[in-house]
Amino acid sequence: MTRGFTIKIFVPDGSADGLRLVEKSNWSGRGIVCPRADYGVNKKRPDFDSTGVYILIGPSAESDLPTIYVGEGDPVRPRLDSHNANKDFWTRAIFFISKDENLNKAHIQHIESRLIQLANELKRCILDNGNSPSRPNLSEMDVAEAEGFLDELLLCLPILGVSAFSKPEQIDRTDRVENRRWSNAKRTPRATSQGLVTVTKSVAPAPQTRKSPNQIGSDRGFYFSSSPGRARTYDKRINSPLL
Repeated sequence: MTRGFTIKIFVPDGSADGLRLVEKSNWSGRGIVCPRADYGVNKKRPDFDSTGVYILIGPSAESDLPTIYVGEGDPVRPRLDSHNANKDFWTRAIFFISKDENLNKAHIQHIESRLIQLANELKRCILDNGNSPSRPNLSEMDVAEAEGFLDELLLCLPILGVSAFSKPEQIDRTDRVENRRWSNAKRTPRATSQGLVTVTKSVAPAPQTRKSPNQIGSDRGFYFSSSPGRARTYDKRINSPLL
């Protein structure tokens, strides 16, 4: 059963667009959201000298999806210093640390690897990482601890405007549209908690690769293939207010 939780966001400089410190109820972690424009001013804060996993976020010149880079640092600040000097795309950084310093290098390497895995699977961002790092050899206890930290981190990210690591809301696909050609495909918008989704339905003219009816797509859109004469559905999420 899904339980409610509390997120606290502290804005040290009083600016809504500035540095934000994020804490969640019943969690020893802390998130730090830092705009790149304010990085030089804030990088001397103690949190930047902690072991953590970070996400760089910025726009993409080729897509509506954000560009994202995932990394880890022990501590975080030298890695962010390097990216501030050498990576152009990012406009803000989000990193997560343990308030009681229970995260070690192996823990954050495991979390980094899992975040990159999720980004690759969900395809809701343009991933700037050149490779997918392997997971460190951890004990069963350490894996459980790292996965628990990751679960809490993933609850915080959508609230901070990052959906690249969350599965999209599943759409009801019970409707069928028979005897339509591709050129007569019907587009209908549906409201979801993540924005409007345009749903295009038509008849498949030829066999397509079958996919699980439970498969969830991405912000790039997804479709469910079927045999000739059966309905084909293609969904596309768009950034639009719900009217």
